[in-house]
Amino acid sequence: MIDSITLQLLRGAGLLTGDQVARVTEESERSGRPWLRTAVEIGLVSDRQLVQASCAAGGLSFPDLATYPVDERVTQLLSMEDCCKWAVLPVAFERGAVVVAMTTLSDSWPLQQVTALLGGLPVRPVLATRVSLRDAIARHHGVDDAALVRGPDDGLIDAGLLTAEQAAFARAESARRGRAWVRVAVECGLLQEGELVRAFVESAGLTFLELGQRVFDPAAVALVPRALCSRYTAVPVRFDGEQVVVAMADPANIFAVDDVQVTMGRPVKPAAAGRADVLAAIDRIYGPAPLTLAPVSERVLVSALPALSRNPSAGPSAGVHQASDPVLGLAYPAASSTSAQKPTKSHRHEAQSFSA
Repeated sequence: MIDSITLQLLRGAGLLTGDQVARVTEESERSGRPWLRTAVEIGLVSDRQLVQASCAAGGLSFPDLATYPVDERVTQLLSMEDCCKWAVLPVAFERGAVVVAMTTLSDSWPLQQVTALLGGLPVRPVLATRVSLRDAIARHHGVDDAALVRGPDDGLIDAGLLTAEQAAFARAESARRGRAWVRVAVECGLLQEGELVRAFVESAGLTFLELGQRVFDPAAVALVPRALCSRYTAVPVRFDGEQVVVAMADPANIFAVDDVQVTMGRPVKPAAAGRADVLAAIDRIYGPAPLTLAPVSERVLVSALPALSRNPSAGPSAGVHQASDPVLGLAYPAASSTSAQKPTKSHRHEAQSFSA
């Protein structure tokens, strides 16, 4: 399903009506395809409309570099090598700033490097797809686009999971929300988590495990406590020689791998799996997570003090009514309106004796 931020964006930009949202939801659930990709595939919204809506909401620009009036003198402010290295291209000089086309606006490091390379001149970044930027650099620097450094979205584009403009939309939303662009792509309904994990796995040369119907080796499971599995979203699967295959939502987390390895006393062979699948497997193997009782509220204790001070050992039948805490749903003793009594003679005598 699509997240509320993206849905608000689409409705606010007038790109989708309520009926169309319902139609996309139904089709997405039927086909198992990501929500926003489904909306594009059935023709209700275009990739470019998505990017333009996101950029407009975030105060960004998304020019078409194929038709943009590029100033050839400005393009030469950076060398071809620097343009390829940082995936940028200076395209114009407007209102005292150098307009620089970039493939990402959420990562400040390339922008800092470009600013330094331009001698501290003010920079106004604009968003471009990686494909259009490659074409523009090749066109204005006379270099084959194969010389450009590939970015992390290229593998997803090559695999047919994203178009260049969908990747640009995810990056625009990343800059607007201040979150990692791949996570935003999943939240927006452009990617499914499993697709993202598989793409990462293939690029890293790891194994991807489907955990739904998998049988886990009890001897391997016994080596790792539930708390550690929950902490790192990892679960031991089976032995592979001396190694233990451990399915992890983040197999690149070397600290998690090391901690699990030390706990087991055996070398770990990390494998990738979807986060939801790992969490479901942990519950299936170890049982539901234990419930933790909330501490008794101060209000409960304060309310109980009058009754306890009169007779610490008395129960509800000792002239004390049962009251309840509406938040915790607990019953506790509380003084009735008629239970307050004046000190008796013996009580006064005891008090005088104590003070003496």
